Parts: sequence; structure tokens; C-alpha cells
Amino acid sequence: MPKFKHRLEKLIEYRRLQEGWAEEAYLMAHAARLDAERRRDRAWTKLRTEQRSFQGDPRHFEQHLAYVERLECEANGEETILGVLANEEEMARRTWLQARQDAEALDKLREKARAEWRIEEERREQAAMDEFAVMRRAA
Repeated sequence: MPKFKHRLEKLIEYRRLQEGWAEEAYLMAHAARLDAERRRDRAWTKLRTEQRSFQGDPRHFEQHLAYVERLECEANGEETILGVLANEEEMARRTWLQARQDAEALDKLREKARAEWRIEEERREQAAMDEFAVMRRAA
């Protein structure tokens, strides 16, 4: 029996490559978001610690307030960055899922074609065997 070769095999391979690239992009976006969450959490922890910990000279209280305000701006900036990265992660996840769905659809087409090919090959083999049996009886 000859080997099955689907006419869209190269396209299927390319779609699988696209799926892999999309998955890598998603995993990178996910890692970036997790890293941003850690930075945000550290910024908020540092801010809370500084807000509670002023023990110095009252003359330096204004400097302490300015430092706390700067930490708050930094923490809010991390929140903004996290929001952007979360959106990018979601877009990458959707792209990956779409690429996987596209590749799976082509795989299903290939499997259907393979099943039809197998049936046709079995018919040809059966016809060849029938012809051989008829020829043998005639001899």
C-alpha cells in the first residue's frame, strides 16, 4: 500500500509552526505579566512599609512625605504597566488559541482525507485480489 500524502501537508506544517510561535509569544507575555506583578507587589510593599516607618527628626518629615509620594507614583506606574501587559497577554492567548484551532481544523481535514484514502486503497486491493482469484480459477 502506498504512503498517504495529503495535498495540504505543507500548509498543515506551517500552521503547526504558527501555533508554536503563538504559544511561545503567549508564554513570554505571561512571564512578563508575572514579573510585572512581582514588581508591583514589591513597590506596594515598600510604600506601605515607608508610610508606617517614619521615626526620624520632624524636620525631615517633608522629605519623608516626598519619598513616600515618589514610591506611590512608582507603584501606580507598575499598576499601569501591569494593565498593559495583562492586555498583551490576553491578546497573545487569543492569537495562540486561534492558531491552535486553525491547525486542528486542518488536521481534521487531513484525517478525513486519510480515512477516505484508506477506504479507496482497500477497494483497490480487494479488486486486485478478486481479479487474481478469477484469473486463477480460469487457469
